[in-house]
Amino acid sequence: MTRKWNRNILFYAHRESFIKNWLIPLRDHVDFNIFVFHINRLNGDAIPLHEGIELIDISNLGCRQIEAKMREIDPAAVVFLGYRSLIELLMLRICKRSGFPSVFLEHGLYTKDTNELNKSALTSRSRETVAKYANFIGKYLGWIFRRGPGEICILYDCFFRKDYSRSFFDKALFISTRGRNGLNPILKVPDADVQYCGYPIFADARDKLAAKDGEGGALYVHQPFILKKQTGIGYEDERGYMIQLKDHLQDKFGNLTLLLHPRENLSNYRLLYKQTGIEVIQKPNDPTVFSGRSLVIGHYSTALLVPLHFGIRTIVLDYPGTKIDDLFSQYCEYYHDICDIPSNERDARERKADIFDLLGPENTFEHVGDLINNLCAASFAKAEIRLPNKITSWESIS
Repeated sequence: MTRKWNRNILFYAHRESFIKNWLIPLRDHVDFNIFVFHINRLNGDAIPLHEGIELIDISNLGCRQIEAKMREIDPAAVVFLGYRSLIELLMLRICKRSGFPSVFLEHGLYTKDTNELNKSALTSRSRETVAKYANFIGKYLGWIFRRGPGEICILYDCFFRKDYSRSFFDKALFISTRGRNGLNPILKVPDADVQYCGYPIFADARDKLAAKDGEGGALYVHQPFILKKQTGIGYEDERGYMIQLKDHLQDKFGNLTLLLHPRENLSNYRLLYKQTGIEVIQKPNDPTVFSGRSLVIGHYSTALLVPLHFGIRTIVLDYPGTKIDDLFSQYCEYYHDICDIPSNERDARERKADIFDLLGPENTFEHVGDLINNLCAASFAKAEIRLPNKITSWESIS
């Protein structure tokens, strides 16, 4: 990677989707060389090259090697897009012991499932899960052997009791007060070190202004329930469900387009839906996909916040074998079954004020990048002035 800046920032991305949906849109707004620790090899994901981002797979690295890599990068801060996994806790403990400032960045809107592990996925993919957790446990045992039994108590508090008071992040960027209220009882970040970044829909202010009317028709926002083993139905059953949805909506709302989740295979879906009259697209982080639609339908996705931002009628449905989180039924029309969807339009404007409270006043990746730049610049300056090698806290930096 060609290094544009003389200072570095390190992200940890637990899944490839974090890189695609967050770090690629952020890279043009972060004034630091971007390094990313990831575990794509453990996840079985491809390891693509992303211009402007240096990827480092830590799947096969021990805790000592991970710590050495971090010291080599010497980041102004380490940014986490999650906290639940054992390896994320290990990374946080390395930050605390080595003096690297840590930032928690809320990557998705808080729901009742945010703080829970996906138990159905754990049990259904037992072989892969056992291999992954054996890897994580091996790394963490190495850390405990190096750092002493006190780390066992911290592990118990954070991972099992969900209490990070003994190892909290130095800073937190929550999307809104909803995220803080749901997550911070666990993360324990002091109020003075909390900021709100908003949910990023647009790249920057110009992108927000440039959003134009789209092609019309109804848009279905897909979620990978089958891939994640969260339902008992298969892909053929899902296609039948989509055909039923298309037939119910077509006369009133026009052609149906399926916006495929980034984790699914676009070629496979297009082949499966070839004779259905349903167009399948895959355009993550493209808000223009929603603009101009007559109706947007989904189940469980923060992407549904985009049409609500535009004032488009948005409906959530119960997906076969799953139950919708209460969050989405609060802000969208909610129906149990396709046949329950009425053709008359409800007033979306009344709900829109609530949505802006939920999303925050700023909804651009540029704004998120500015907040990260400010935090890291403060960290970098303090390190230069007071501690040439490392800093041990962000006390008084707010």
